[in-house]
Amino acid sequence: MVERIAGFMVVYGLLVVGGTLVVAALGVDLVSAFGGVISALGNMGPALGEAGPTASFADAYPAPARMVLSVLMLIGRLEIFPMLLMLVAPYRALDGATRGMRIRLRGTHR
Repeated sequence: MVERIAGFMVVYGLLVVGGTLVVAALGVDLVSAFGGVISALGNMGPALGEAGPTASFADAYPAPARMVLSVLMLIGRLEIFPMLLMLVAPYRALDGATRGMRIRLRGTHR
């Protein structure tokens, strides 16, 4: 149980750090980038800095940064692990299919 909670916290932290770096690289100051990422990932409403309670995300962030924040909002709203599984599941299915093919091929070469 503790490993699952720790895993969730690590993934959440990596998303916050990575999202902050990406948004800051798109021309937003660090406080606004961090506040926007936390706000989007946690679905909490107003952010810190330029997108505070009396401002707008449209004025504070350029369009590419808003797209990054939108993806983070989806990840936060739909939960992190189901979103990761959605990205990993097709590759696991391919791996399982090729593994079964390898077993069948080995059985034919006696």
